[in-house]
Amino acid sequence: MLNRYGLKLDEFIINKGGIDLIELQLVKESEKEVLYNIFQKYLYEMTQYYDDELDDTGNYLYRYFDDYFIESTRKALFIKLEGKIVGFIMINNHSYIHQKPDYVITEFSIFPIYRKKGIAREAIDKVFSQYPGKWELKYSLKNKAAVNLWNKSTEIFKPVVYQLEDDEQVLAFQTN
Repeated sequence: MLNRYGLKLDEFIINKGGIDLIELQLVKESEKEVLYNIFQKYLYEMTQYYDDELDDTGNYLYRYFDDYFIESTRKALFIKLEGKIVGFIMINNHSYIHQKPDYVITEFSIFPIYRKKGIAREAIDKVFSQYPGKWELKYSLKNKAAVNLWNKSTEIFKPVVYQLEDDEQVLAFQTN
């Protein structure tokens, strides 16, 4: 598969030639259903690490989903590559460790076909740049890819590591 620059997707290099190809776009109310559909696939994938069950409609329950379109402290962002949705990130300010962060990454996903191409790191760098401040993020230690991604993406900020029960860690750090 070639992109508009004639690069094979598997050879894709983010910011090639200084061109910024990754965009974070706030999910609009009119795009809520698109995010919900994508989010269900993500929640299914996360059942490798968490014991989430289906509800009576065949979907995974996420009781805060609608709040991302109501509360000003919650943001759902599409991650776009050349205008195409390739993932999402959801942030709020609700601490896992009883702190007062400006932002907490609650959910993050890059679609499988776009993984291992530098897109996740570029999106993470962009969100930290666009939303500077005190951050937290939590991940399962069972998810080795997440452990690697978050440790590499935050090492520059020298995060404080908090161990939670159930094989989870929280990283707390300042980006500015």
